[in-house]
Amino acid sequence: MDSLRLTSFNVRGLNTPSKRHNLALLLKRYDTKILFAQETHYKGQKHFDLPGKQYPRAFHSAHPSSASKGVSIFLHKTINFVEEALYRDDEGRVLFIRGSLNKVKITLANFYVPNVEQVPWLLKQLEVLRHFSTGRVFVAGDLNVTLNPLLDASSGRSHISHPKLRRLGRALQDLGLVDAWRSLHPSTKDYSFFSSVHSTFQRLDYLLVSSDLLTSLISADIDSATISDHAPVHLNIRSLHPSHREWRWSLNASLLDSAEERDHLSKALEEYFHLNSADGLGAPIVWEAHKAYIRGLFIALGTRIKKRTQKEIDEKLKHIAKLELTAKLSQTKQNLNSLASQRAELKLLLAARFNKKQLQFKHKIYAQDISVSLLAVVVSFCGLALLVVSLFVFWKLCWPCWRSKPVTSVTNGVPPCVPSAPPEVTETNEKKEIKQNGKHSVKMQEAAMKISHTSPDIPAEVQNALKEHLMKHARMQRQITEPTSSSRHNSFRRHLPRQMQVSSVDFGMGGEPLQRGETTTSIGRIKPELYKQKSVDSEDNRKEDVKTCGKLNFGLQYDYENELLIVKILKALELPAKDLCGTSDPYVKIYLLPDRKKKYQTRVHRKTLNPMFDETFQFPVAYDELSNRKLHFSVYDFDRFSRHDMIGEVILDNLFEVSDLSREATVWKDIHCATTESVDLGEIMYSLCYLPTAGRMTLTVIKCRNLKAMDITGSSDPYVKVSLMCDGRRLKKRKTTTKKNTLNPVYNEAIIFDIPPENMDQVSLSIAVMDYDRVGHNEVIGVCRTGVDAEGLGRDHWNEMLAYPRKPITHWHALVEMPGRATSFDSQGSCSSPKPPLTP
Repeated sequence: MDSLRLTSFNVRGLNTPSKRHNLALLLKRYDTKILFAQETHYKGQKHFDLPGKQYPRAFHSAHPSSASKGVSIFLHKTINFVEEALYRDDEGRVLFIRGSLNKVKITLANFYVPNVEQVPWLLKQLEVLRHFSTGRVFVAGDLNVTLNPLLDASSGRSHISHPKLRRLGRALQDLGLVDAWRSLHPSTKDYSFFSSVHSTFQRLDYLLVSSDLLTSLISADIDSATISDHAPVHLNIRSLHPSHREWRWSLNASLLDSAEERDHLSKALEEYFHLNSADGLGAPIVWEAHKAYIRGLFIALGTRIKKRTQKEIDEKLKHIAKLELTAKLSQTKQNLNSLASQRAELKLLLAARFNKKQLQFKHKIYAQDISVSLLAVVVSFCGLALLVVSLFVFWKLCWPCWRSKPVTSVTNGVPPCVPSAPPEVTETNEKKEIKQNGKHSVKMQEAAMKISHTSPDIPAEVQNALKEHLMKHARMQRQITEPTSSSRHNSFRRHLPRQMQVSSVDFGMGGEPLQRGETTTSIGRIKPELYKQKSVDSEDNRKEDVKTCGKLNFGLQYDYENELLIVKILKALELPAKDLCGTSDPYVKIYLLPDRKKKYQTRVHRKTLNPMFDETFQFPVAYDELSNRKLHFSVYDFDRFSRHDMIGEVILDNLFEVSDLSREATVWKDIHCATTESVDLGEIMYSLCYLPTAGRMTLTVIKCRNLKAMDITGSSDPYVKVSLMCDGRRLKKRKTTTKKNTLNPVYNEAIIFDIPPENMDQVSLSIAVMDYDRVGHNEVIGVCRTGVDAEGLGRDHWNEMLAYPRKPITHWHALVEMPGRATSFDSQGSCSSPKPPLTP
């Protein structure tokens, strides 16, 4: 029978690794699927998961500044729970989760009630739960109240008045909640807490369920208090929706292959009917009972054959191992023949198992009424259809270029001959219309083309053919996708600067004079510097531009049992001299970002440029969080009577860069010169998607991580502001909702801008992560930019969006400090442009 086991446990703190390890061992013994933990003592966003991978999903509610409260709900890895909504209070005493378990709507609620004014507090939270909950409701927690003092307290009384207890009972009844343990033990006295102050036992920990689940309750019990002053309360309930079907016995047809076994079964059946027909039993009863009897015979026979076969295989493997050892010592013909014969016998035994699996597969195919020949026909038809589609796509993509490409001849390196002048053809009105309407479309097609960095210069003949093809394609596309100019695109053009007339941009030869180095072709101007081949080691050259000032040697290892990251600073080499005597007094500071509150520092080594530190430090961190952490080493020169000089820093972004940290790994890193420590502002993840036919760009703000704390509580109230910029002017702005008291907000909010395709090369997006303040101005945590005028990943993200239209492109972007107040995103005026716009 499938069952679900729930546990409510006041754990009295989970901040130490030993306490979490002991709790994980107890939960494994309890076989708990859903744990409601109270008094976890978590603070703010500092949450620790349980060791191992048994409870990968956890939800927490913690006080932002106090570590005396906290409630959590841990879900076992076998629980198929889909979260829909979550509610938590600001004090770390309430946690509600609404979702579905195996497609059944449920609500999980966890309470840690204060020890004063319990009933009014509970009535207020139950009213919140009434509006939040859907489906079946499970309420657990340390209520700090005895619902029935006569049975739930050893003294038989409570300090809470009976009218208040009756009000609480009516509120629970209105919600349809019942005490699961009391419903299964109506008159039993048992307790979950001992008060040493009053010398009394009380039952303060409860598991309440919806009344319609009473028929599904299996058992409920109160365990012993071991690692806490409270005892855990367990509840076993029938699964709301069993996810696994019941096992059904089926006949193994291979059991009938042996004539000896068939004779044995026939004799057993004859004996059964002979013994039972003489007792006067009816024929139907004897016949129905013989089915169970013969099934038992088949099960016993299959078990016996399986054990015998496995024993033979084990003996063969041992014998082969001995023969191999003998053959290695003495390579005689007899030993090699014996080894070959034993291997052949083993192969026969293994083939018998394969034949059994093959027979089961054939039976499955036959039961589904699908023959092997039909499967072959279906596979052949699918392959043929795929081939036809591939040929059609290849023809549509490549045939127009081949048809319009002129034939040229190249002999012995001589350039292709100039063809004779064609007869004079008068330019028709249709061609003039094509030229006029296609100027701007050709520009868009050229921007969409990706010119290889390794390809040679494009010949003029190919350019002419390409121009003709692009102009025809542009005219067709213009007639299909842009029949009229939409109102929202017209409103976008009204926001553009007056000096910029995008419709009058001339890409021909009659525009402004050519700049030096530009080449004029039939499809416009080509700037050679845009198509220069990138150096293979350009990335390395960029890294070499960063000045280094020595090397740092350190070791990394992770202690899985105690959940500790062990960092060992070994030595540093070739440090620069910071003192007048030509030496330095170096020491190293270590951070595990994004947490800058916890840091370690080595001893100061006097008058040396190659210090030997050999010091070990330990950072308590869960293994699952290592991928989101990075090590920061700051090397300083100690000065007794002045500020310490910073020599440089080393940042290890990926802790798994060398190994999986199961063993100590030694790492050498260059020390990058720096005068101040770099500030980590956090990262933002968003996706870009552009729909050219509708002229609509969608930016989806997904989430942020490791944001800088801007409030005195150690957290922030972040929201994201997105500004659409054009030539230094802000055209439109949008912002997300504000997430309270978090440094890792999750938004999943879409922001839409209407941008015509012809203006995509003139706009960019400025993204600012802000901290909301109720009093005063909102502060900027960090900014990033994406667009054609952005740098690095911001430009690459924009180009990738344009290269793959209608497809969301997602990337993480690092936040940087805002350049200055002149470009503040909170200013009402538009930002000043770095240079005036060019006039056509």
